[in-house]
Amino acid sequence: MEQIHEHGEGNYDAQSVVFVDTQLIQHALSEVKKSREEFRALLEQAELGDESVQYDVGIRYIQGDGVEKDPERAVHWFRLAAEQGDLRAVDALGRCYQLGTGTEKDPDQAFRLFSQAAEEGYPPALCDLGLCYEN
Repeated sequence: MEQIHEHGEGNYDAQSVVFVDTQLIQHALSEVKKSREEFRALLEQAELGDESVQYDVGIRYIQGDGVEKDPERAVHWFRLAAEQGDLRAVDALGRCYQLGTGTEKDPDQAFRLFSQAAEEGYPPALCDLGLCYEN
């Protein structure tokens, strides 16, 4: 294979050539921008008190979807939604206490939250509560 010399620097061959798909990069950047815009819209709704959206905002803070990961902010939004009766948020808040994610680890508080959601028949909380008994 022919070697190319540029400016007296190293040798280059076909194995050291990297092709970049700029369309793929542009698409990824577009998706990131879309995710951030969606997050901002959700945050506005959550601030108005919609508990299901507050839970969604908490999930996005946990996952870093459209926003930087921030477990403490996630706990804040889970707590607000849980106070309004969103069982998904009660269970998620329980997991945060169980693992010490975004808050101080507190197995007793996790147990209470799992029990609360399980009493309402929320299946994931029933599983989480069962695991608490098992462990």
